[in-house]
Amino acid sequence: MLGIKRLGLLAALVLVGIAPAAAAQAAVQPSQQDTQYLQAIHQVNLFEITVGDLAQEKGQNQGVKDLGARFKTDHTQLDETVQQTASQLG
Repeated sequence: MLGIKRLGLLAALVLVGIAPAAAAQAAVQPSQQDTQYLQAIHQVNLFEITVGDLAQEKGQNQGVKDLGARFKTDHTQLDETVQQTASQLG
């Protein structure tokens, strides 16, 4: 699961780096690969948000519950960036 978290974080960092360039080229249609990438990262974020909810609800100690809250918060923020980038690209 940590690998997925790292993938999501890496994706967000990449998206934050390309978002200004993407906004400047909004008239250009994204490639199919770009579209698939954004969709995949969106799905990863949705998964991590769900995992965070489950950890908060079913965690048997406070550390697990806190980690679940962090997953949910971080991936909700990351997904907002993904959705903004997708919106900018049409």
